[in-house]
Amino acid sequence: MRRAALLLLVPLGLVAAACGGSGGSKAAGSSGSASVVQSGPSDTTYVNQAIAKGAKKPVHAVVSGLVDAAGQQVHMSGIADVDPKAQTGTIHVSVQLAGQQVPLDEVLDGKTVYISSSFFSSFLPSGKKWLKLNVASVSKTFGIAAFALTSQPGAVPPLKDVHKAGTATIDGVQTTEYGAQVDRAKMSPAAKAALGGASVHFGAIDVWVGSDGYVHRARIRTSAKSGGQKANVTVTSTMSNYGETVHVTVPPASQTVDAGKVGIPGFSS
Repeated sequence: MRRAALLLLVPLGLVAAACGGSGGSKAAGSSGSASVVQSGPSDTTYVNQAIAKGAKKPVHAVVSGLVDAAGQQVHMSGIADVDPKAQTGTIHVSVQLAGQQVPLDEVLDGKTVYISSSFFSSFLPSGKKWLKLNVASVSKTFGIAAFALTSQPGAVPPLKDVHKAGTATIDGVQTTEYGAQVDRAKMSPAAKAALGGASVHFGAIDVWVGSDGYVHRARIRTSAKSGGQKANVTVTSTMSNYGETVHVTVPPASQTVDAGKVGIPGFSS
C-alpha cells in the first residue's frame, strides 16, 4: 500500500517538468457544464498560451487525487504554495491509508527539496525528520517516486487536440472548460525520461481557463506501472492566488539526511 500511495504522487511530478498554470482566489468554486462544442487549432494555441502564462508565476494550488491499484483505493488531498521561477515552495498533502490520514510535507529551496512523512520515519536515523534531495540530479540518480515528489503541483503539460467542453464559475471567475490530450512530443526531456521509466500513460485532460487568461483548474488522468503494480490515477488541481509572494522556512541541517544514504524504495540510488 505504501507503493500505491507513492504512485498517486507520480502525476504531480510528471506533468510539472513541462509547465504550470495559476490565477484567481483560494476558495474552490462551483462548476457547471454545457454540451461539447467542436473547435479548431486556435483553441489549442489559446490553451497552451494560458498554460505558459502561469508557468513561471507564484501559485496556490488545492489538490485532490485518487489512485486505484490492486483492488484498493487511496485518496489524497492537499495544498501547495509554489514559486516556479524562484524555485521555492511548500507542499502539504494527506494520504488516506488503511483508514488513517498520513501527512506528507515538502519544502523546495532552489535546487534542494526536503520531504518529511511518517512514510519514511522507520528508515531515518535518530533525530532526523527530513529527506534531502538534489532536484538537478534526482531524475538521474533516484527513482520515479523521488522525481514525482520534487515537482510542482498544479502544473499542466503541453496539450493538443483541444476542444471546448463547457463553462464553469471557479472562485467567482468565469471559465471555459476544454478537453484535450497531452502533447508528449512537446514535453521536456526530463518529463519524457520519467514517463518512459515509469510506464505512465496519459488519459483525457480537462482544463478550465478563466477570462483573465490563466488556468484555474486542471484534471489529469493517468495510468502508471511501478514495481509490477499498475495504478489508475486522477488528480484535480485548482490554481489560485496568482503572483502572491511564497514564504519558505528551510528545515535545519540537524534534522535532515541525504536521501541517497537511506534505503527507502524509490529514493535510493
